Amino acid sequence: MGDVLLTTPLIRALRERHPEARITFVTKTVFAPLLVDNPRIAEVVGYDPATPLKALADRIKGGRFTHLLDLHGSLRTRWLRLLVGGTWGSYPKHRLA
Repeated sequence: MGDVLLTTPLIRALRERHPEARITFVTKTVFAPLLVDNPRIAEVVGYDPATPLKALADRIKGGRFTHLLDLHGSLRTRWLRLLVGGTWGSYPKHRLA
């Protein structure tokens, strides 16, 4: 939950820099309610980790996004990046620090 909430300043900065952007946020279904009322986010996609990751990858591919950003950097999101393809941005979390 903390990781999701800590992304809100980034969403605000993205919206200020790109006011015309359509921002879609993917998170676990249990955390989706934290973001559904955020006026800077056009769509929140809830993902249930019990479902195959390929279904989420197909949904992302179908969205024809111009930019993809992985803020989690987990094994699951790295696998998702491989399934979706394209150029992804990321931000190091410095977990060991």
